[in-house]
Amino acid sequence: MPGQSGNVYKHLTQRLRTDHVTVVLHIIMQLRRRLIGLALLTPLLLSAQTTVLPESHVLFQGDTVHEIWINFQQPDWYEQLLANFNGNEDDVPYIEASFQWNEFVFDKVGVRIKGNSTARVNSMKKPFRIKFNEYTKGQKINGIGSINLNNVNGDASMVREKMYFELARQIGIKAPRMNWAALYVNGQYWGLYLMGEIINDDFLKNHFVKEERDGWLYKANIGSSFEDWGTDKDRYKQVWEKKTYEDEDDWSDLMNLATVLNQTPADQLEAKINEVLDVDSFLTALALDNITVNLDSYVVMTQNFYVYRRPTDNKFEWLVWDPSLAFGSFPGGVTAAQMPTLPLEYTGAMGGGGGFGGGGATATVSRPLAQKLWAVPSIKARYREIYKRIALEVFNTDNILARMSYMQSVVRPWVDGATYKLTTLAQFDAALTTGTVATTPGVPGQGPGAGGGMGGGPAIKPLIEGRKTFVMQQLGLQ
Repeated sequence: MPGQSGNVYKHLTQRLRTDHVTVVLHIIMQLRRRLIGLALLTPLLLSAQTTVLPESHVLFQGDTVHEIWINFQQPDWYEQLLANFNGNEDDVPYIEASFQWNEFVFDKVGVRIKGNSTARVNSMKKPFRIKFNEYTKGQKINGIGSINLNNVNGDASMVREKMYFELARQIGIKAPRMNWAALYVNGQYWGLYLMGEIINDDFLKNHFVKEERDGWLYKANIGSSFEDWGTDKDRYKQVWEKKTYEDEDDWSDLMNLATVLNQTPADQLEAKINEVLDVDSFLTALALDNITVNLDSYVVMTQNFYVYRRPTDNKFEWLVWDPSLAFGSFPGGVTAAQMPTLPLEYTGAMGGGGGFGGGGATATVSRPLAQKLWAVPSIKARYREIYKRIALEVFNTDNILARMSYMQSVVRPWVDGATYKLTTLAQFDAALTTGTVATTPGVPGQGPGAGGGMGGGPAIKPLIEGRKTFVMQQLGLQ
């Protein structure tokens, strides 16, 4: 329990021992970086949808490492979590644990392993979902019933995902809020996690106005490309997940969107697609994914996003999700040398395609929602207009790097003291400027599942500086 973390506090205290001058300078630098971070959060409101800034929430206020304590009574709790995940990936069961964070003490919450590739990392630092109200109806933390604990596999900097979501909110996209969590399991400091909001009913209540909260939410998995599959519901059910109205076997809204997109003549597409899709929300997310080289998205993998059909106008709104490999950490068939010069109208696929050398998307890769809209001159012009505003008003490399550096200073004391970690302190420190080829292979003898993670991605500073230069040139701004 909280009083038993002496070794960790001793470890942190030793790191903070320094002379008074250094402390004062450090505080001044942190205040400067915090002001830069606050400046980043002024919304541009590029998208056409109603933008709602959610009320401040205790879990996501400021930049903080929250200490979260969970305790399992089952001696084989880890084996149970693994068995549940490996045997029921579509609907992973929870197991019981107690929970404590500050004054919130819950006797029973649900815990399970979450994710896909991040969950298959050869380490006991698995990503977890904690559901506060799994066993006790109405048990929430200020309106939030569950959180994700992301293990930050593939990102040695530990700030990519949080930075992407902050940029998304700045340009008017509704995006999950994040902070960090130092997770203690049965009294042991397990590891440092990114703690994130989940896109679910609670998210809709917190981010949409009251009239827009009872719509139809779908999660996109690999293959959610918006190709026209006619009335074959099974094809949609293979790649999409219903997140509201799950008991209704009605996929006609997604089918209609695909039909409108693929069957409407090009000269009529703009009018027709605007009836069923909040086009600006998609174009804005597409531009953000492109400028941040977030390829584990619709751009390459056709996944990691949600679409939400609002009940007020029946238009689908695009919601971004899981950009943990943004800023070039997922190659997607693109080399690190190519990433700064990724074409502005790019779609690609693992192993090829995508328009390098051809100036844009090619017919060999099917991403019709991007390709068909870009083929309409007025929509492509709107995409470029949105992209231009992002490049000029949001994608300021000095501000982004200062913000990332500040976030790293917040979590650095927690990086090296964890029992299980997927990156070394040296790799963490190098992530912004030097980069990493791969994260640490782990510490031998950690027990079942010990080992390391994915590649750590290219250095962020040269990537985004090179990206900004190329984008400005392509937009005629330099």
